Amino acid sequence: MSRKTRRQELRGEYALYCYFHWFNEEFFKGWIPEPAFDVFRMRGHRVGSFLPYGANRALPDGLIQIDYHTLHHTRQWKGVLLHEMIHAWNRLRGIDEDEYDGHGPAFAEECNRIGKRLRLPTVTEEECYGWPFCVFTTEYRDKEDD
Repeated sequence: MSRKTRRQELRGEYALYCYFHWFNEEFFKGWIPEPAFDVFRMRGHRVGSFLPYGANRALPDGLIQIDYHTLHHTRQWKGVLLHEMIHAWNRLRGIDEDEYDGHGPAFAEECNRIGKRLRLPTVTEEECYGWPFCVFTTEYRDKEDD
């Protein structure tokens, strides 16, 4: 990995921490403990994941993983981060939606609560798996804002 690439990666990781804290205060009243972050190349179509609190003794406050390539698209990683934070928020509140792969009624409710503040259309349980990308227009999704 070149030094330039590593500097870009570090800037991306720092931005993750900054936006985590901003989203936490803005949407979750600061209740989500700061998790560890892992940026790497994910397999398949996944761009993010959340490892719950207490699932790993070395990571008592959870782990948010984000695909390395997603960090190059600001709107994408912000959306992925917010999506994974909703998973963290639901786990903190004792909401376990494993039978829905984490994307059940409570997840959809949180997507719509936050989406309303962001002026995004509402989603159903069936639609929330890809939230917020499933409600972004193509123009919004492809436009960079940094």
